[in-house]
Amino acid sequence: MQRFVGSMILGFATLGALRTAHAVPPPADVLAMVQEQKTAAGNPALEPILLWNESNTKNIVLLHGLFEDPSSMAKLAEAYAADGYNVFVPLLPFHGDDLVGMDNMDPRTYANFLDRIVGSFSEAHQQLHLGGFSISGLALSDFIGRHQDNWPLAVTHIEVYSPYLGNNPGIEDRQAFFTRGAEVTLERKHDVSHDEAVRRGRTLMERNLAAVETMRENARKADDLPFGVSFSMYVNPDDRITNPPAEREFFMRLEGPKELVELDPGIVHGKVPYSQSLVQRVRSKLGFLKAQKLKCANITQRLMRFKNKIPGKRR
Repeated sequence: MQRFVGSMILGFATLGALRTAHAVPPPADVLAMVQEQKTAAGNPALEPILLWNESNTKNIVLLHGLFEDPSSMAKLAEAYAADGYNVFVPLLPFHGDDLVGMDNMDPRTYANFLDRIVGSFSEAHQQLHLGGFSISGLALSDFIGRHQDNWPLAVTHIEVYSPYLGNNPGIEDRQAFFTRGAEVTLERKHDVSHDEAVRRGRTLMERNLAAVETMRENARKADDLPFGVSFSMYVNPDDRITNPPAEREFFMRLEGPKELVELDPGIVHGKVPYSQSLVQRVRSKLGFLKAQKLKCANITQRLMRFKNKIPGKRR
């Protein structure tokens, strides 16, 4: 696959030059999104998380799973903040009290939402890491497939936690299984009557499963990481919702700096973001990220020296 390495180097250099020692506030659209989502959440417990220190130079956006909310990623967010990251955990579209409006979502809802977040950091010239659990891990895999030839320079690392890349063979009736999950979520978290939850549950899952198939189709196009971008995958070996072999297959197909991390056995799917196993492994991966950053810098220096040796390129 053709890559315009020279343009990428210039882009990374520009982003690096624009990041100074001065205080750097959150991107304007991120702040706007926080205000929008506080209204959509309808409940302070479901509001987005923004942990921002204007002296930090590293940013990460963490995306929660289906029918969850930002609080499910709180432990991970705190771990990253402790390691010097600015952290944004948004509320997924049609979640919070807006969950009952999920009838209006379409297969590109998650993709459009993710592109908006990345665009806000790109416009602010701020580099960005992305992390996603379950359906959001699939959305990030979809992101890699969609942007194979038009990669946003802001994004330098992607990590996924138990991404929903394949169906677990243990779930015979996927539609019924997830519909029941929608019904329980509507009843317990959103004070919807049982009859209304049953009525809406199937529609909600039909919308989400349509989005899942669209995202998986794009994820299958992912085969290469752009220069300067790294990838981490966290696999839950005993997951009974996702399909660990499908996750490993995606990982093996993807070319570029990458790391596969196996979580401790026995973790229930919904508990992955809360698990100490994930938090510990995420924090220990900093060495991997530093190594990739150093390697990228060394390659860039060599290419720049090579460029200066080309006749007619000397100043």
